Amino acid sequence: MGKSYGFRPDGYNQIIVFDCEDDFKKIVAANPSMTAIMGADDYTKSEYPGLFIAGVKVGAN
Repeated sequence: MGKSYGFRPDGYNQIIVFDCEDDFKKIVAANPSMTAIMGADDYTKSEYPGLFIAGVKVGAN
């Protein structure tokens, strides 16, 4: 059986899952209300290559 992860998105209006690292980096960099949660660097690296997660901060339009 595979692994699954869950988290409570305190502080976020929306969680976005990406499967393309290039898109993930471009979109997060272009949106000041978005923050990288998983996959941005070695500290937040996923066990699963190709999985990137970002969140839109509470109060963002």
